Amino acid sequence: MEGQLVTHRLLYHFNRNAVVVVTLLLSISLAANDPPVPVPVPVRVSIATLQMSIVGSIVSKTKTSSVVLLKYLTTNEVKAHRVGSVLLGKYTLFEITEKSITLQSEKQGHTSLTIAYQDKFFQELKKAAPAALAPTGASDSYKENGFERDHGEIRITEAYKNDLLSPSKLTETLLHAAAEPYIKDGQMLGFKLDLIDEGSIYSKSGLVNGDVITEINGTPLTDAASAIRLLQSLRNAKSLSLSFLRGGVVTPLNISVQ
Repeated sequence: MEGQLVTHRLLYHFNRNAVVVVTLLLSISLAANDPPVPVPVPVRVSIATLQMSIVGSIVSKTKTSSVVLLKYLTTNEVKAHRVGSVLLGKYTLFEITEKSITLQSEKQGHTSLTIAYQDKFFQELKKAAPAALAPTGASDSYKENGFERDHGEIRITEAYKNDLLSPSKLTETLLHAAAEPYIKDGQMLGFKLDLIDEGSIYSKSGLVNGDVITEINGTPLTDAASAIRLLQSLRNAKSLSLSFLRGGVVTPLNISVQ
């Protein structure tokens, strides 16, 4: 059931010390007979930390036909790899883009995703992440077919939600942002969003880099156990509210599925 799906995903992400909050929130009212689709939150790094560099890539419309040319810095070898190749003896090449490669690994039954960027692009991300790029957030509005945000009120249709969270798009949705626990004075206050892609569901929802999701339906996100109990109680909900912290100000955001 969906409550189990959210719980399993949340447990996994808490164990990984990361979570994509908005996707979890939007998924609470999926049909009860939907099968579990556990998707890991990606870790974003410079490919140099893996002792490799991207020499070039050929990105095909067919994902499995894409090829990347990698230089191994420890040996100076240059090798071509397709999606599905095993790298460094522990990573499976999951996706290739012009700027990065996505690596999948398995450990103790858990799947992890690592997006390794060519160093210059990673440095650009690091510079852009903390910048306040005129964030209007929940004070602004956005509308497209099936999705409407009017200030702090978001309304989406069932069809829009189902498309967004379909197995073919869920991984892509999760790759559009990253998050990590936000801890102040030794106390966890919520989850801080980062590396939000322009045009993603997170951006459309008015969220920007640095926002900290602090509450769901008035319950503080201060530990895993309370968040899991909360999401279990919301398994049949069609609406919910969350609060996020931006610039020292707590802002409400309400989501409803119609």
